[in-house]
Amino acid sequence: MIRDAKKEDADQLAPLIMLIWQDMELAILQKYPLSLLREILVQAIQTEDYRFGYRNLLVYEAKKKVAGLLCGYRGVQEPTIDQAWTKIGVRYGLQAEDKVFVDAETFPGEWYIDSIVTHPDFRGQQIGTRLLQAAPQKAALAGETVMGLNCDQANLHAKRLYTRLGFVTMGQMILSGHIYDHMQRKI
Repeated sequence: MIRDAKKEDADQLAPLIMLIWQDMELAILQKYPLSLLREILVQAIQTEDYRFGYRNLLVYEAKKKVAGLLCGYRGVQEPTIDQAWTKIGVRYGLQAEDKVFVDAETFPGEWYIDSIVTHPDFRGQQIGTRLLQAAPQKAALAGETVMGLNCDQANLHAKRLYTRLGFVTMGQMILSGHIYDHMQRKI
């Protein structure tokens, strides 16, 4: 079942989001203990205006567990979307300049699919596909007519999936030292 995330999901959502961060080899993961970052992330997920805040998350629930998630938001929000992380992080001893993401990721005028991940125990069940198929409704509710995402050029499996679902490469960018194709699709 696909549904909007709730604050109470934060403990299950944080480890999934951190899987993405580890795949991206984010610099902050080398600077602070994962347990501390996870604790901050759980708090940030429970806010309304954070990149990974519960309001920006679609959840695939299976067997009463979060089996996957998709994070998306209006691209115009990108300049301020991580302020909640900074506020909470400072309370936990992080420096204000300690950002999880330092690179701009969105293109103008799009609803941006920031992240999509499936719990390792549920992979191979098309959960990612189903979440991507549900995303246009959330994007339309936000008033957008185009969805965008970034696909690591080394991830050929994901690229095939996005292409099959109608996404087209519109450009390239470097995020955390990796080359990504920026792909878009009309809703």
